[in-house]
Amino acid sequence: MKDSDPDKHRWFSDYISPDLTMLHSIKERIYSGRSKFQSIDIVNTGSFGICLILDGKIQSSEADEFIYHEALVHPAMITHPQPERVFIAGGGEGATLREVLAHKTVKRAVMVDIDEEVVSLCRRFLPSWHQNAFDDPRAELHFVDAREYLDESSDKFDVIIIDLADEEIDTRISTRISKKLKSYDGLTHQAMFTTPKHIRRQLAASKRIITDKQPISAY
Repeated sequence: MKDSDPDKHRWFSDYISPDLTMLHSIKERIYSGRSKFQSIDIVNTGSFGICLILDGKIQSSEADEFIYHEALVHPAMITHPQPERVFIAGGGEGATLREVLAHKTVKRAVMVDIDEEVVSLCRRFLPSWHQNAFDDPRAELHFVDAREYLDESSDKFDVIIIDLADEEIDTRISTRISKKLKSYDGLTHQAMFTTPKHIRRQLAASKRIITDKQPISAY
């Protein structure tokens, strides 16, 4: 688009891969700025509601963040027989913390995020994400590098939850695996938890039978 195009600033371009970019209509720009670590944007989109965008990449959206955060937290938490002490690396929105604290056995949840400004903005503008998890007496926040915190701490944790970007997954695959994988990569990792509970519920509730006389139409 040309800079003079009045429609230019009503769309956000989300780069997925060299062959795929998604355009999201912007209903409202709630916040736009920079911390000392990254650019921060919070926008209200037409299809996914409010989105948190860091360095030009969508981190989570109001419409479906629960899918990601439930899948990130609960498999590890359920696998442990009695998770009481949990460490979260990153987690600026507070949604990972929210899911961790949903477990009744948790006595202490330590969240370490290097960017205090991101956490502050999420706390202010994304209440449906954190749902007051930051105010839970079991929650403990630190604004330092997560790896350094673990290196310098003598604390022991039952579960450690680390949110890896897809680029980091690709790097680990290339350095740890001696063959070229045909299916699994960073993008595949993002979609490992397919057909989640809410979709299965809708499929189970469907009573409509598609016939030649009553076809299904989509626009």
